[in-house]
Amino acid sequence: MAAKHYYPQDLARLVLEQLRPHHNSGITEQVLTALYEIMYFASMKTEESEPVQFTLTYIDPENPDPSPPSRIVADRWSYIRFDHCVPLDVSTLVKVAKAIDPSASSLAVHANREGNLYIWGMIDQSIRFNYMIQRNQGDGQERPGEFQATIAGIGNVSVYKGYTLIGSLNHDVLIRDYHDVLRSGPVHTVLSAYINNYINRVKSTVTQKGYIQDNHWQEWLKEIWLGVLCRILLNVQRYQHGGGLLINSFESFENLNAKYQIHYSRLKRALQTFAEKQIIKNDIDDYIFKNFLERLYDEIPIQLYLDKLLHSLELDESLEEIAGCIRFVSSLSRVDGVVLLDPDLVVKGFGAEITIADDLREVFIAGDSLGTPQLLQKVDFNHFGTRHRSMMRYCFQHQDSIGFVISQDRDIRAMMAIDRKLVLWENIKVQYIEAYKKLDTAP
Repeated sequence: MAAKHYYPQDLARLVLEQLRPHHNSGITEQVLTALYEIMYFASMKTEESEPVQFTLTYIDPENPDPSPPSRIVADRWSYIRFDHCVPLDVSTLVKVAKAIDPSASSLAVHANREGNLYIWGMIDQSIRFNYMIQRNQGDGQERPGEFQATIAGIGNVSVYKGYTLIGSLNHDVLIRDYHDVLRSGPVHTVLSAYINNYINRVKSTVTQKGYIQDNHWQEWLKEIWLGVLCRILLNVQRYQHGGGLLINSFESFENLNAKYQIHYSRLKRALQTFAEKQIIKNDIDDYIFKNFLERLYDEIPIQLYLDKLLHSLELDESLEEIAGCIRFVSSLSRVDGVVLLDPDLVVKGFGAEITIADDLREVFIAGDSLGTPQLLQKVDFNHFGTRHRSMMRYCFQHQDSIGFVISQDRDIRAMMAIDRKLVLWENIKVQYIEAYKKLDTAP
């Protein structure tokens, strides 16, 4: 059966389906199709020999900020109007996109009553969203407009509603469903054992120090661990070099030629320290509230107040340490070969070559995050590139391992063996905004 090809109109229909329950602004399929066609063709252009990358925000110039929050933070987005609106077409977009850093700003676009698209201004302070995605810092705020659309590469249009990725067109492939493999299914089951080890280490330490560690912290700790793994994958994706992450106990390096063997455990320690300090700080805050603020006492003991300030400072330092560790681990993927991580996210090596030569007879694409047998689709092993095939061979031979492969065109895939079948998940969900927020807020 011939593969189905998708076009900007298909993306428009998908986005319209997602937007209809949430808006009444009268956006039509024709307007969306025209917008995504312009973006799609602009992505194939260059300006001054550089590829064109940009973000557009579809936002009404007559009412750009209909529901502002009661408190406007200093780094909240704002809009800057052009003196004269500019028609939105490919050539204009390519030129004006040079003024846009897609990680920090966007062009404000809309359509008139006749359905003609135009650029009416710019949006600043978009950098908070990219911090949320790459998770260097920040805790997120509302995003402007009906939706946001971004070009991250040639023929790659991604559409967001706020912080939610609602669909993308990657060349001729329409992506509408993102498999939540990190939160459900066999990949989640394996990762849960690793996460429980992390939770138990934190519990043991804070209990010894005499601080309360209730069950409601367990879900928060789980999200912390998952958020870090997602950030590593997203950072590797951002390099656009391609790479592979292999998670296993690595009691031996069988079937691996680990060119650069190291033992980088700082991320493990930083995660432990961050969790401990957050729990202790939360207990201090609760104690201050119950024993002083709730009773309307005028004064808080100076030592207690200093402890609170100290732990707040140390938490900020821990966040920066985690961000630095993630950048370090991610950067190792820029060397050809696989990055080796143990279940505690300790790097055991990088630039690793998988030495298994035997090809697989069968590879199956999962139809859902659970890897439901009835939804598995058999595909030709040789359909995939060298990086994918070598990871598949290893995961098939080592059934307790999980492999992640990030291609140069930014696709992130997960794979593992299930019942002597190599199962691969495409379009996996790694943009856990709530998980990232939990690095800055605790229960």
